[in-house]
Amino acid sequence: MTERERFESFKAAVESDSEAKAEAIKAQAQLEAQEYAKMLGDEQTALLAKKSLEIENDKQLGISRETAGRELAAKRAVLAYREELIDALFEKVRAKLKSMASAGRHKEYVLSCVEQTASQYKGVKGICYLSPEHSSLAEKIKSQFGYEVRTDDKLILGGVNIELPELSVLIDRSVASALEQERADFAKNNKELGL
Repeated sequence: MTERERFESFKAAVESDSEAKAEAIKAQAQLEAQEYAKMLGDEQTALLAKKSLEIENDKQLGISRETAGRELAAKRAVLAYREELIDALFEKVRAKLKSMASAGRHKEYVLSCVEQTASQYKGVKGICYLSPEHSSLAEKIKSQFGYEVRTDDKLILGGVNIELPELSVLIDRSVASALEQERADFAKNNKELGL
């Protein structure tokens, strides 16, 4: 074999070996590229699934918030309507009590309230507040119970307030306060009203 033939043979062997190595490297690179693509595909799929779940959760949360908001608005509307009904009912009662405040029987009620307080707090000096309509009772209260008497324009529904300064006590026997308490009790005990 000549030098040239040996060189050609060596060259062919090297090229063949190089081509085989290049093919092996190329095959390995393709395999790694496929695996990487599959991994990216899996990650992409997982990422898309996660994103889809986040979007779905956001939608659910939005729907839940909207529903809760509407329920709250509906409850508020019902409560407002309920309060309007109660106000209308008690406005009629208030008007009736206002007309009754000037009646003779109401003066008896005022005197009985003063008498109860005087017997409960014997010997304690006080100030008795009356509605202007009951100012005619001033002298009787002063002489019989020893209280100073003043008028209070806020007592338009009648009743009486008695202040005992030395005890730092105010006895509220006003009809307006009693009416407010009745209204509160009515609202508390009639929850189904307006529903």
